[in-house]
Amino acid sequence: MEVLCMKKNFYVALMACFIVVIIASILIVDNSLNVSNQAKTQKGYVDLDKEFVDKNFESIQASTGQDKNIEMAEAQKVEEKVVTEKPEVKQEFIWPIKGEIEINYSPNKVVYDKFLDQYTGEEQVSITANKDDDVVAAEKGTILKVFDGVVGKTIEIEHENGYITTYSNVCDLKVEEDEFVEKNEVLGKVNQLDEQYNFIKFGVKKDEKYIDPKKVVN
Repeated sequence: MEVLCMKKNFYVALMACFIVVIIASILIVDNSLNVSNQAKTQKGYVDLDKEFVDKNFESIQASTGQDKNIEMAEAQKVEEKVVTEKPEVKQEFIWPIKGEIEINYSPNKVVYDKFLDQYTGEEQVSITANKDDDVVAAEKGTILKVFDGVVGKTIEIEHENGYITTYSNVCDLKVEEDEFVEKNEVLGKVNQLDEQYNFIKFGVKKDEKYIDPKKVVN
């Protein structure tokens, strides 16, 4: 009985020693790994996982910053567009004199102009008038030019939205270049070329090109 007890104690002690040895071995190996990692770091080894995470984070930050910059730039463009674009002002042109249109707008068709006694394409309309009838501004604007035309004086008025109106065969001018005039303001009088015909030539330009006045004049 005593011998059996001694054997049992021996095996217990042996098992305890074995466990201690295993624990000690694990601690030694773990410590060695830590020392090895520290040594690698000191020698210039790179932690690839950490570097990958850091670079991805930086890339995400940079991408987010670029997206924000693009959004801000687009927002600024929209704002500038809203500020710079002015709503087109509705205009209602009137005829410069009361009379009948004798010669219509026909730039691509040669017609006989009895006032000039020649065949020509007409970019302006010819309106019959009485001697000394007042010639008025078709719409408010600024006197752009005053010059000697083919017949009498010619006046050009610059309006909003790219419109220019022209008045030819005018005399006794009441306006000068760079002067602002109101709609229906008197510009001068109809010039008399002869006893038979009195008229003015009236034209409308849109963005530097003549158009049919009937499209914009009421």
